[in-house]
Amino acid sequence: MINGQKTFITNGIQSDLVLVVCKTDPKAVPKHKGISLIVVERGSPGFSRGRKLDKIGLHSQDTAEIFRFPPSMQAPMKS
Repeated sequence: MINGQKTFITNGIQSDLVLVVCKTDPKAVPKHKGISLIVVERGSPGFSRGRKLDKIGLHSQDTAEIFRFPPSMQAPMKS
């Protein structure tokens, strides 16, 4: 299960895929072995995004307010 949120995602409104870096094995030795990259597609259950943020510069790139991965989102784990 993936849950959490992130603010200030460049091109977050336009993205079709999101690469999530998450801790999958907190007891791994060495610690970096317990980190995984998971691809989440637009439209996946539980995936949502916030509004496009207003900003001072770089108006050609959107910046998303929030990506959410509520506790209801189940990510299939494939190696």
